[in-house]
Amino acid sequence: IDPATGTSGVSTGSTITIVFSEAIPPQNVTVNSDGECTKNIQVSRNSFVSCLPMSSANSSSTNFTLTPKTNNNKFPSNSSFSIKISKNIQDYSGLGLANDYSSSFSTAAVCASGCSWSEVTDVGDLTGRSGHATVAYGGYIWVLGGYDASSSYTSAVLTTTSGTFNKMTDSPGWTGRFNHVALSFNGSIWVFGGHDGTNILADAWSSNNGIKWGSKTSLPSARTQHAGTVFNGKMWIMGGQSGETERLNDVHSSSDGTTWTQVTSSAAWSKRYGHAVVAYRGKLWLFGGNDGSQYLNDVWYSADGSSWTQASDASWSARSGHQAVVFEGKVWIMGGADSNGPKQEAYTFNGSSWSSVSVSWSQRTKFASVVSNNKIWVIGGDKGTSSNRELSDVWKYGK
Repeated sequence: IDPATGTSGVSTGSTITIVFSEAIPPQNVTVNSDGECTKNIQVSRNSFVSCLPMSSANSSSTNFTLTPKTNNNKFPSNSSFSIKISKNIQDYSGLGLANDYSSSFSTAAVCASGCSWSEVTDVGDLTGRSGHATVAYGGYIWVLGGYDASSSYTSAVLTTTSGTFNKMTDSPGWTGRFNHVALSFNGSIWVFGGHDGTNILADAWSSNNGIKWGSKTSLPSARTQHAGTVFNGKMWIMGGQSGETERLNDVHSSSDGTTWTQVTSSAAWSKRYGHAVVAYRGKLWLFGGNDGSQYLNDVWYSADGSSWTQASDASWSARSGHQAVVFEGKVWIMGGADSNGPKQEAYTFNGSSWSSVSVSWSQRTKFASVVSNNKIWVIGGDKGTSSNRELSDVWKYGK
């Protein structure tokens, strides 16, 4: 296997090469493409709780190359990976390996010598908006919907690789909305719920190209300002607001977007909206939000979405409308708002302690953030002033 086991500082743009001593039918070499750990070659950074989506190609019947299907076909930076090759892989004679084979490597830190924030000077078709959603999918960053600067709820779909956006469609099939959730999962972009200015929504939509969308099984109940992530080969939707004064603390998961399972109707964390959720180190993590009477800065984690444990409260002040991403082996919490308005700040979390990080972008809440091409991207949002509230700026953090 290349990289050899124990290798550190591997370039994020590398691939994994596996050379077998005997010829192997290509169909016998399978890799996970949806985040689950079910195939006979698995690559994971959390002890195989979930697996990195990969593609496989063979240059001969003995040589196979694996390429990550995330981050513009790059491995996440500053991360440790384990490889598991199943003994069930058989050659043309029907013989398999004597035992499962394992290996490991770690990628280089992009920001080891320092990273910085820089603003994209030409944002293209992107107009000011807040409450929009964003995903990294197919090597592109996608921005979906939001409340735009013309005081309307948009269903526009835009995409970019550089921060200069191109509008793909104004009419994807789903109605204009904001405060919805978007996820990239199993070869598609997914949109869930939100608010269209009149109604709180429960609908679900998916697309494999961002232009043509199909209606899917609705969420178990309508919600807005909810949170979602992908974890352990499933999509997860948590909490949110279901009415003027109704908040939720339920957790639902789906492995296909068609069948939803209520993991719990009442999680240990209080009912809330405007919170943030990520998958980190083999667990689901939930941060802050608003319970209808106060802003929150509590932190919770769970290995299964049902049983939750409260960690120490964050060192950052209570807020909602913030964003959370995982970058360089840490959780980043950015922006958000409290009763004093939007915030211009960011913090990192290594699983046990918090550190403050300086930012160059202005205060904002209900913005979008995503990690793509081993950079953090911050897009638009609500700056909280009385005029020209919706932002159209784009910032990136990296080399």
